[in-house]
Amino acid sequence: ASTPTVIGVLLLIGGACYVASNTAVILFPGYNYYRATVDLWLGIPMAVSEVWMAIWLVARGGKKG
Repeated sequence: ASTPTVIGVLLLIGGACYVASNTAVILFPGYNYYRATVDLWLGIPMAVSEVWMAIWLVARGGKKG
């Protein structure tokens, strides 16, 4: 698979983790007790995808010519 495809899949996973993390606050009343742990685990794919996308844009995202 090409790098942009992998980055796209990671961004989809990271976006789903972001939605899940913020929706859980509304849906689960006792979520604040577990929030730090859940946000840590859901934050990993979010951070990896965003950093990888930023590096890709800096390295290959500019116009040629």
